[in-house]
Amino acid sequence: EVTYALNSITSFHLLLEFTLEMALAVTGGERAFIMLFNEELNRLETVSSRNFPAAELAQDMAAAASLVSQVFESGEPLIGPTHKFRPGKRNAKTPQQVGILSIAAVPLVEMGSIIGVLYVDTKHSGKILTLRTDQLMRIFAAQAAVAIGRARMFYNATTDNQTGVANQSFFMKRLGEEFCRAKRHQKPISLILMDIDHFN
Repeated sequence: EVTYALNSITSFHLLLEFTLEMALAVTGGERAFIMLFNEELNRLETVSSRNFPAAELAQDMAAAASLVSQVFESGEPLIGPTHKFRPGKRNAKTPQQVGILSIAAVPLVEMGSIIGVLYVDTKHSGKILTLRTDQLMRIFAAQAAVAIGRARMFYNATTDNQTGVANQSFFMKRLGEEFCRAKRHQKPISLILMDIDHFN
């Protein structure tokens, strides 16, 4: 069911949301985020998060940052209670110091390259991450990485970087599909074109 969903969702943003929802279901975690590597800026960026209260977001992500970086650089997951892991930065608070009891940080690997990290944690139950959860999370992350990579490639190929709107190539393809649909169902079709200048 999960594999089918990962392979059938074409919207990049909906796929990220679904990935977080399933990761929380698999682990029993409370909060999750996905970070993907931005090649142009040469850094990991948070592209989607779930259940992080605004008041805790910056502090908790900063506490988890060194562990996420470690997973991204090593390609090895970190799964279990936070007291098992050493933080990388001296002046940053540790996950334990901000109340995070257990984490699962798993690399997202597509075609041999690490494209990001899937992170799940909990502040209320230290038991979420068992050996079975570890295995499920690794399998799920592998499937999610392929789907995310494919969806991101499609999104980048069909979206204008500056406006975030579908590009001309995608527009022409969809326009052709809609004309065929209207003809097949013998329904009228309308098209409104606007020329917008100075949208920055």
